[in-house]
Amino acid sequence: MKHIRNVSLVAGPYDLVSMLPHFEERGLYRNVVAGIMGGLERLPQMSPAVLVREHQALFRAVTASVQCPPVYLFHGTSDTAVPFTSAVDFCSALVDAGCVTVMILKRCCSRPRQVRRVVQIIQGQVPYGSHYRGHCLRPGCDR
Repeated sequence: MKHIRNVSLVAGPYDLVSMLPHFEERGLYRNVVAGIMGGLERLPQMSPAVLVREHQALFRAVTASVQCPPVYLFHGTSDTAVPFTSAVDFCSALVDAGCVTVMILKRCCSRPRQVRRVVQIIQGQVPYGSHYRGHCLRPGCDR
């Protein structure tokens, strides 16, 4: 872990189970998702947010004993393929599990622009105030 400086995740569907209705609204039906993923029963195993929530005690023990790198979550608020709430929910799960987590939401940014914007943010090319930054954006959360 000491060689890893940070973990950067961009616009992911971090909970595939909760994303199923969203996918279906866009024509990606359950049977197609099941075929791609090897069955719907495997979705929780492929969903980082679900795994973190289910194994929260383990994550807390690891983060308490090992210097874990911070996790950066980047997402655009105009992303229609994967709504930014997926990243917000994952951020909440990581924070609750004791992980140092930074969420960066780019206002009005859609999926194609996100990767370029992430590089600009990391390199310091984006002016202050053009993105949100905080530990958790869950309503009512003060972390």
